[in-house]
Amino acid sequence: MSLENSLGYSASTLCVISLIPEIYYSIKNKGTQITYGFLCIQIGATSLWIAYEVIINSVPLLIADSCILAQLIFLCGMKCASNKRKLKVHPELDV
Repeated sequence: MSLENSLGYSASTLCVISLIPEIYYSIKNKGTQITYGFLCIQIGATSLWIAYEVIINSVPLLIADSCILAQLIFLCGMKCASNKRKLKVHPELDV
């Protein structure tokens, strides 16, 4: 394996791992503190990175960003579910 691929896979692995604590928190607490703005920007940016990686044929980054996109979509789903629960319990809240 070349040095470039080794660096790519190492960096990609760390990027994927970086969202795991937030996913754990979301599952444990049935919600997340991340804002919708952050999630939307990250989903948009990751989608653009994936398109770029397809064009340049960068497999390590494509794998990592696909995993990151899946994690971000999961977090967005957890945020939506959490907000629906809050509205059922406290309908006066403006979420």
